[in-house]
Amino acid sequence: MLALFIHTTREIIDSEGIEQVSIRKIAQHSGYNSATFYSYFKDQDELITISAMSYLEDYCSALAKELKTPRSAYDTYLLTWELFGKYAFAYPQVYQRLFFYPHSKPLASTIARYYKCFPEQLENIGGAVKQMLRGGDLEDRDLPVLAPLAEEGIIRREDVGLISALAVANFRALLDEKCLRGDAADSSKLVERQMKAVRFLLGREKE
Repeated sequence: MLALFIHTTREIIDSEGIEQVSIRKIAQHSGYNSATFYSYFKDQDELITISAMSYLEDYCSALAKELKTPRSAYDTYLLTWELFGKYAFAYPQVYQRLFFYPHSKPLASTIARYYKCFPEQLENIGGAVKQMLRGGDLEDRDLPVLAPLAEEGIIRREDVGLISALAVANFRALLDEKCLRGDAADSSKLVERQMKAVRFLLGREKE
């Protein structure tokens, strides 16, 4: 039943946009009334949030494929941002709603519920990256893959939190730009700008 509601909500998002999702439409498309809906979800926001998680499936698959080749902590960190940007800018409104919205429930709990239902999406992913994917907001997700760079002496341990906050802030600005300008904002160039900012924060802007 949970999968049905998620699938139905995603169909509405794909065809009409995330702002057009409503409990009435979900009931019409799924064939179940609102009373059934509320037996599974606290409110509409919880359903939209957990449905938005399905858009990360391709990102997780791509990440798992790339991580089959051993990488340094530095290269892994760059990879997580590069792939995340690629998929986020393909669905900017969805990612904006997922990570930069005042949710009615803590995002981490909704994400945990999603992966409890779809654990196969985290198969072949382990360590810090798996911890990242289970995190809530973007800083919570960023820290597990950034912290190993301090252990390797690439960045100072006391700078980890600040670097993460600035990387996320830069990404949010780029995502806002994509939402505002649509196709006029070249997604590949937005990814390049994020990667340039990340390298700068890590002190390796010339690479």
